Amino acid sequence: MILNFLIKYLKWFYFFGILLTLISCVQSNKTSNDLFSENSVYIIYRTTNSKFGIISSDYNVTDESFTHVGLLLMTKGNSLVYHVMPDYNDSSGHLRIDKFEEFIDEKSQNLTEFRIFKLDDFDVGRVRLVLQNMVASDIRFDKKFDLNDDKFYCSEFVCHVLGNANDQFACKVYKKDNLIAIDRAFLNRDTLFYYPVDGLLINKDLNLKKIK
Repeated sequence: MILNFLIKYLKWFYFFGILLTLISCVQSNKTSNDLFSENSVYIIYRTTNSKFGIISSDYNVTDESFTHVGLLLMTKGNSLVYHVMPDYNDSSGHLRIDKFEEFIDEKSQNLTEFRIFKLDDFDVGRVRLVLQNMVASDIRFDKKFDLNDDKFYCSEFVCHVLGNANDQFACKVYKKDNLIAIDRAFLNRDTLFYYPVDGLLINKDLNLKKIK
């Protein structure tokens, strides 16, 4: 009798476990779908504790600690983040397309914060077209942070896409003199002209609306 009770109890426990998992997945998708529209373009920032991320934040021009930036579009019900990451073990290119949930996963990304802004005044169709062309190319990560080559780092990639989608828009190029010794040795120059990760936040030509 006790054995039958335990079997019955375990069956109900298993059933409710599956039910809760399904509800959680539905709520997660609903949250993502409620945040984004297929007719809009979004900029997504994140802050991580990675070594590369900490170095990136040293070149920010605001008080924000963001270490990475990408573009987010909703496509056929999926919220996708387009971004460029360094991956020296990947020979096929460094342009990534990650689901929103993967991009902000706390454990795999060492994430401490993320923020999302809606971009007004940008035609989502033109942005999609630019992204499609770049996805078809062999995009490489620009480890030398050179604005004159055909490689990209994260903020340079975002600026390139937006600039090609809207002829009237251009990101501001910032200048940093007297680089620290290790950066100076790696880049082989004393001065850096670059697009900061957080530079778009203070770009007066952008109409940003914070949504998360």
